[in-house]
Amino acid sequence: FKQEGIVDKSSYERITFKLNNTYFLTKNIKLGNFVAITPYKQQNAPNVTYSAYRARPDLVPYNQNGSFAEVFNVGNPLADLEYSNNYNKGVRGVGNLFAEATILKNFKAKTSFGVDAAYNQNISFAPAYFVSPQQQNLLNTLNKGNNHNITWLWENTLSFNKQFGIHSIDIVSGYTMQKASSESFSMTGKNIIRTSPDFWYFNPNYVYDPNNGVNTLGSISNGVDPNQNFSMISYLFRANYTYNSKYILTATYRHDGSSKFSSGNRYGNFPSFAGGWIVSKEHFMENLPFMSNLKVRGSWGIIGNDKIAYDKQYSLTQTMVTVLGSPPSANSAITYSVSGNPNLKWESTTQSDAGLEIGLFKNKLSGEFDYYNRVTRDILIPLSTPDYLGNGQGAKVDFNAASVKNSGLESKISWKDKIGQVWYNITILGSTLQNKVLKVGGSSGIDSVLYGGYLANGIPVTQSRVGLPIGAFYGYKTNGLFQTATDLNAYPHLSTAIPGDLRLVDVNNDGKIDGNDRTYIGSPIPKFILGFNFEADYKGIDFSFDIQGVYGNKLFNAKEVVRPDPYNWEKHVLGAWTGPGTSNSEPIASYGGNNYLPSDKFVQDGSFSRLRNVTLGYTLPSSFTKK
Repeated sequence: FKQEGIVDKSSYERITFKLNNTYFLTKNIKLGNFVAITPYKQQNAPNVTYSAYRARPDLVPYNQNGSFAEVFNVGNPLADLEYSNNYNKGVRGVGNLFAEATILKNFKAKTSFGVDAAYNQNISFAPAYFVSPQQQNLLNTLNKGNNHNITWLWENTLSFNKQFGIHSIDIVSGYTMQKASSESFSMTGKNIIRTSPDFWYFNPNYVYDPNNGVNTLGSISNGVDPNQNFSMISYLFRANYTYNSKYILTATYRHDGSSKFSSGNRYGNFPSFAGGWIVSKEHFMENLPFMSNLKVRGSWGIIGNDKIAYDKQYSLTQTMVTVLGSPPSANSAITYSVSGNPNLKWESTTQSDAGLEIGLFKNKLSGEFDYYNRVTRDILIPLSTPDYLGNGQGAKVDFNAASVKNSGLESKISWKDKIGQVWYNITILGSTLQNKVLKVGGSSGIDSVLYGGYLANGIPVTQSRVGLPIGAFYGYKTNGLFQTATDLNAYPHLSTAIPGDLRLVDVNNDGKIDGNDRTYIGSPIPKFILGFNFEADYKGIDFSFDIQGVYGNKLFNAKEVVRPDPYNWEKHVLGAWTGPGTSNSEPIASYGGNNYLPSDKFVQDGSFSRLRNVTLGYTLPSSFTKK
């Protein structure tokens, strides 16, 4: 696989080797293995799209002598590309070994051991260059780093399956263990004497510090990825019971333990139950021959989540110097840098489902319809803490401090048939989603509203608060433009507002415009998701395509909020207000100011439909492949 990026100096290439084998030692003993090894290499381009977007379109990127021209306040994106050299290379290996034995006819034991290991090396080199006082690198810089991580999973299960007349029982019990670990190492040096790629490595002879005349490295660091160091054990049980091939009951139970939580909260219990009734197999359905299948089903269950860094339960310390004693003297001391939370526990999601399956005309027409209600409690989120804990300004600690509800309908309708020698299948999928925050923040009201989507100027444009969707857009509502000074004085406005500016709505009716008037202005979550699939086959020639669409979601065009420059503008600014009555939607052209505060002016419809995939294939006849 090889793919070039949309920006120069961006690419990705990989090769995958796979091996999959199954061996039967005896009639009742089976062994198997799976191995996949993937070496890869990647070139990473710097983030030049933003500077290219902001730069004056009429500027020539080069001077007459061929050097890179200065692009005021923005930086020359072509120079950024030229002087950037950033590469990743590595290998990932995934493997699994299993053994399975049938015992006493109805019992089956299986053990499997899997490993997922990866090694990655990053090399970044920037030569010495000067484009402008704002775009320069006085000393060439080399950074090299590597990291490796490994995760292993050992699963052991014992299953029992037996038919007792019209009764069928299937039971599985098991025990699993998992462990993940990682380590990283990086080095940085400046003013490397030999700068060609063949010498992008560290050697005391090739790294020179002109300030003290000795060979040195700029920095060395090593550490671990806190998201890749943990262990887990699980006990699991599942029982299926079927009566007369019509009534189905399922019960499952998991007892999971994670090292990410302290000993008192390490384990969580997660049960679930499901039931189904195949109505079409009842005698009273025999008078409805067109009804091929009719099934009702329902389920209820709880699942757990521990997806936080392993060290969130621990407090981290730092050294400091304090003055104590008489006479006063400086003394070393230790204090918290970040407080841990030993009371963290499993996040849990409780979900209820009710569904209907239907098939008509020998299942040519089929449909599935489901309603789901999912409530996630004790969500693990970082919250601000009181200053007296000594965490430092802006430091946050993880808590189980939020609840969210998701509910909606899911449907799938298919028609499959054959016309002559052409077989075809048409499938339509649709789903709705309602998302609502039920609880957020600490018991003392800290972070009762969570802000996010911070712009480059530090202003947030999303909020999660009770009663609204997660990540709802948050800003000012607008109501046209101020056309005249009289118009301006007739409405509450910011003190710096002028004719031609957006008229911000006084949402709380307190007679002034301030941050308290920012409110809900849209949700990024779609109200409806649609899918369409078509498949056809004719004498070994197969054709398919997929269409995907989402509707009812909003987008916040953040790039327009943070990009007001005197260098480049969006095309719609050509219709800007230039006097009373010239526009009531596009404000006066300005460099920053009130018109670039987060508002519904920048909220756009995010609905779309797209052709996701088209496939055309041909399958060779079996008579040919058997030769």
